Amino acid sequence: MHRQDVHHNASGYRKFSTQIKVNMRTNVKLLFLIATVFSGICILLQPNYPHLMDWKVVAVFQFLLALSLTVLTKQQDKKVRTMVPAGLLTATFIKIIIEGIADPTSHNLWPIELIYLAVIAFPSALIGTGLGLLMKRVSVMLKTEK
Repeated sequence: MHRQDVHHNASGYRKFSTQIKVNMRTNVKLLFLIATVFSGICILLQPNYPHLMDWKVVAVFQFLLALSLTVLTKQQDKKVRTMVPAGLLTATFIKIIIEGIADPTSHNLWPIELIYLAVIAFPSALIGTGLGLLMKRVSVMLKTEK
């Protein structure tokens, strides 16, 4: 699972770097976990509106999360733009279950709430992923020009 590479730097010293090979299934699970945790934090930081989050905060958060995951990871853009909204929907569903245990009548229209969030989250994640890909391509073009 681990592979060690030996690199020689300019001064002649050997530098060891360990690269961890992780299969793609683990990367997708990790991406989904990151999106779910950060979406849960976004949900917790919302003021307590009557069981519905402010759409502007959700849209900006999904955009920034998709943008940062696209730029900072080597994941395919399809995985980022689907896992980020899926993480939000999962975190929201967990919130619905927890609040439903406390008050069974609190989320009678939970399917509509999930559809509402999906309509907001998917376009925001798509735009964030697109901008992230554009930023990656521009940085590669600038590196090749040097």
